[in-house]
Amino acid sequence: MRLISLLLWAFAGSAAAQSWAEVDDSPTGLGPVVYDQVRARPIGFAARSATVWSLENGRWRQHFPGGLSVPGFPPTRAGLVVFAVRDAGRQQTVVVGEAMQRSGLSTWVANGPEFALVTNAALARRDGIAAAFDPIGQRVITFGGFDQLIFDETDLMEGWNGSQWTALAPAARPPARSGAAMATDPVRQRVVLFGGQDGTTLLDDTWEWNGQQWSARPAVTRPAARATTMVWDPRIGETMVLGGFGPNYIPLADCWSWNGTRWATRPALPAVGPVASYEDGAAAFVVMPGPSGTRVLRSTATGWTLVASELRPTNHSNAPLVWDPARNEMLMAGGGSSTTSDTWAWDGSWTRRATVGPGGRSGSAMAPLGGQMVLFGGNQAPWGQIADTWLWNGQSWTQQYPVPQPWPRAGHAMVGTGSQVLLFGGDDSFGPQNDTWVFDGTTWTELQPATSPSGRSAHGMAWDPLRQRVVLFGGVSRIAMLQDTFEWNGTTWLSTSPTTLPQAGGFPLTWSTATNRVLLVQSDAVWSWDGVDWAAGAPASIDAWNARAAWHPVRQRLLAYASGDVTMVLTATPADASVTATLCGGRPAIGLFGRPVPGTAPEVHVEGAPRSAALLIYGLAATSIPWAPGCFQEVTQVGASVAGVTDARGVMAVPLPIPDRPIFLGVTAFVQGAVIDAGPVFGGSLTGTLRLTVGD
Repeated sequence: MRLISLLLWAFAGSAAAQSWAEVDDSPTGLGPVVYDQVRARPIGFAARSATVWSLENGRWRQHFPGGLSVPGFPPTRAGLVVFAVRDAGRQQTVVVGEAMQRSGLSTWVANGPEFALVTNAALARRDGIAAAFDPIGQRVITFGGFDQLIFDETDLMEGWNGSQWTALAPAARPPARSGAAMATDPVRQRVVLFGGQDGTTLLDDTWEWNGQQWSARPAVTRPAARATTMVWDPRIGETMVLGGFGPNYIPLADCWSWNGTRWATRPALPAVGPVASYEDGAAAFVVMPGPSGTRVLRSTATGWTLVASELRPTNHSNAPLVWDPARNEMLMAGGGSSTTSDTWAWDGSWTRRATVGPGGRSGSAMAPLGGQMVLFGGNQAPWGQIADTWLWNGQSWTQQYPVPQPWPRAGHAMVGTGSQVLLFGGDDSFGPQNDTWVFDGTTWTELQPATSPSGRSAHGMAWDPLRQRVVLFGGVSRIAMLQDTFEWNGTTWLSTSPTTLPQAGGFPLTWSTATNRVLLVQSDAVWSWDGVDWAAGAPASIDAWNARAAWHPVRQRLLAYASGDVTMVLTATPADASVTATLCGGRPAIGLFGRPVPGTAPEVHVEGAPRSAALLIYGLAATSIPWAPGCFQEVTQVGASVAGVTDARGVMAVPLPIPDRPIFLGVTAFVQGAVIDAGPVFGGSLTGTLRLTVGD
């Protein structure tokens, strides 16, 4: 692999327009999960980002490629991967979602790391469709859903034969519903359906499909009415309902199993809110959100056992995100809700620094002071706005008790100015305030400047160390969103008169060491302030209203923690990978698992015949050299090669170490694989070509 590393030094990437790129190494907003039995791995779909992930060796790895897209059109719309199901008859994963600029639901299938679009607009657009494999009919079947056109639940039913959907019309069927649970019982050769909802009415009925017709299965003892999910549990040989949502959308954690004649209670989930479930032939698994990332748990005789957990901040909306100069890392504390009390640091990936401290709160503010970080106030249940001062030393928080101190508030702003922390405004019980305070590490002092901005909250504030000024922009008053700009000169607030005005509202401000300017992060662009006027940068879309953003001076990147618990950087070199469609013979596949970023080792995967000799070649360019009809070598200027053997699943995974050096950003490499499987090229078959770009 040293040769591969040396190869990457040989060429550099070109500059490009900046855009926001996700930099999380674990899935956010994970939706459906299915088990790929051929390759022995669960596959999950993050609908918001239209990305595909595999859980391997206890760690989620992103597929490159593998995102669901329509050729010539943008990816699937956020949140609209409607369902994913395993087609056991054809050993394929079937995914149905709504693609942008399409009138109906599109269908993708995969029997390797890549997903291919099969058909568009084959199913009526609707949400909450239940789907499962029909072992008698050897097809995937669907039932129900909420139709967006008629704005009502339906009792529609379809079957998938591997290439198209066909309407099914059994004489008897369950009543219309959406959000029902449906799973395959492979022992009894039945599809089981339970619950769901029709309008505001939750259902608790049980139905079975025998390949030709539905039959109601009454049971005196049964789960309470709910919208839920269901999975086959091979350990007990029964289908199992996992929690769900009951009346008034109250989340549930109880579990029940069905053997064809009765429902029985099972050990409850360790928490409410399962995201998805799957089974691997030996046990049932549930994927759940947690206070520090996505968890995967395995069903046992006595309960649930954790098998994988991705540590990352979740539910930290409206938390302060501030550069900690003493420890050269980005720090985030609290936010979201009264239960979000942990503290996280980011330096390429998230690390949880502490689980106790100021306690869960939203709308607090934080700023550096000497070798410590100062946090003050916020909203904390059940008390509401609070007034407390905390100091962070890199390992733990210590509460201070200065007298006096600012009165309770949230939505205020704080910045470090070297020897002091400056605080302005925020909402208290009487509304937006315009008071100014400084903290020297021991004492809070309220200042009486000659002039002040009007009362406001959610305003942005940043320290300009070159001009020795604090810059303040916008915020929200009692009656309007604001777009004025003020500067603090150490004595008073000075009003400015810029000719160019950014969008009004509350947005993050931060100091950039790359441009020596204060940056204002808005939804359509990042603005810069030169002390006289605002200038808009290139468009780069982000939900800035709900984001927290700060400059990372070591990585020279603007970092944002955005809605949906997504971590993003503004970059001209986003990490990316794609694969050409050219492949031949046994049609082995190639893909990249993990983002190609400096300091990591994503895995190049070749997937072909089991226990076969395989080869990866790495090059500087891609062209087409014919070897056999339909077979082309596409990697040229070869710089390195790696030989190996595929495992029993037909997989050869080769790490690609990328040194942690900025010079690698923008580097592009090409990789092609070959598998010896009696194919047309000297007894082998060729994959397509993986094109990867090292980036953020």
